[in-house]
Amino acid sequence: MLHEELAEFAAMLSNAEKSLDVFPSVAQIDRSVEERLALLEQEYVEYMNRLNPERFAGNLHAQNTARHLLSKLYAWHMRAERDISTRGERSGPPPPSQPALVAVARLRSVQAPPSEPVDFSITTPNGTYRATQFLAQGDVAMLYQGIGTAGSHANENVVIKIAAEAQDNDLLVEEVRVLRTLQSTEDVQRKHLPKVFGEFKTPDGQAGTILSYLEGYDLDQILERYPQGLPSEHVAWILARALSGLGFAHKHGILHGNIEPAHLIVRPRDHNVFVIDWTYAVVAPEKTGQGFRAHNPTYSPEEVVERKPPLPASDLYSLGKTMIFLLGGDVEQGTCPQHVDERFVRFVQFLCRKSPRQRAQDAWEAAQQLAQLRLEVFGEQRFLALEM
Repeated sequence: MLHEELAEFAAMLSNAEKSLDVFPSVAQIDRSVEERLALLEQEYVEYMNRLNPERFAGNLHAQNTARHLLSKLYAWHMRAERDISTRGERSGPPPPSQPALVAVARLRSVQAPPSEPVDFSITTPNGTYRATQFLAQGDVAMLYQGIGTAGSHANENVVIKIAAEAQDNDLLVEEVRVLRTLQSTEDVQRKHLPKVFGEFKTPDGQAGTILSYLEGYDLDQILERYPQGLPSEHVAWILARALSGLGFAHKHGILHGNIEPAHLIVRPRDHNVFVIDWTYAVVAPEKTGQGFRAHNPTYSPEEVVERKPPLPASDLYSLGKTMIFLLGGDVEQGTCPQHVDERFVRFVQFLCRKSPRQRAQDAWEAAQQLAQLRLEVFGEQRFLALEM
């Protein structure tokens, strides 16, 4: 029965041509705008409850399908709100400078079940790559671990990223453009980013990318090892590296747009931190007029939903919330465990204040402030081994 529901939702969202095809409240023009918006929210909440991935526990494919449908549903919900508020039924896309926000779920990396082996090859102009293991299902793409079997990256470990649907190709293409722009510089902070090895398209037309494999653990995996929260001295150096990477991107006019625990990879052996998944990046918004491309209810600041101009401070908000998560705190409330030094707590909370004007504005400046704070709270900096 649950799978029939997923099939019904998939058909409804795929066949919809205008918002009333998804939300009947849009058609109730005899009611006031406020009443219709209230009905819309009721419909939306009901749909979200029915598509809750937890309903499909034990079935990875069904859970991934539900998450993807939730993203589509959110886009239709945003359109329905516009249609009701303007008393129209526009079904066309918004202007290029204000792309429709995509709802992104909090996804954890999941390993493929033993019964689902992975073995396929991809050939690009610079080599051939073989996928050997499923890594994760993202909001717009499937990720596989692989290895170069021929060409310039033979015997190197790689990540193969394939768009879930062809309609998401532009996100993968934009990520490649962003990463190549940043990797083309001489800045040492390039070490915080993955490298692009190649691009391809599947026979079904989905875009794909070959990326360098990044050794390490995402923050979900770290918190599994430290369920009460990672000790704050570790969190401090992880935060410092993340600020370095984001400051580097901001220097070149690029905002990440979706920082959350799955998008930071920590490599314990040398204390490097990688910032990954740049599919929702915003490039030079003050020049291009580009708006936010994604909304993560837990980690995005309010200016995302309010469609205000993207700022470096927006990334810092998400980073601050992510550090609260890593400390074992309450991300929704923005509070940290009582054992964390209050000076460090204040700094992390400074990153994620509600008003963008009242929070940290510059990643590299925040990194300098953090360096001084680490000296005051933890003493002289040292290499503290992270046991995993």
